[in-house]
Amino acid sequence: MVSIAANASDASGIQAVEIYVDGSLLARDTATPYTANWNIRKASKGLHTIKARAIDNSGLASEQSISVTVN
Repeated sequence: MVSIAANASDASGIQAVEIYVDGSLLARDTATPYTANWNIRKASKGLHTIKARAIDNSGLASEQSISVTVN
């Protein structure tokens, strides 16, 4: 397992943070700390994209992505 953590803040507050791996929703967290566990033993070797999508209390969203390699 690999633990994935995201930070998010907004003046109106954060409703939820969604964490995606390769476009598939891994977890949706509504309270800090925003985390998810990814079982990399089931992941294929190679490049993967992890995206955190923060949704504020106004319904607006912002996202950040990183690429990781599983060997």
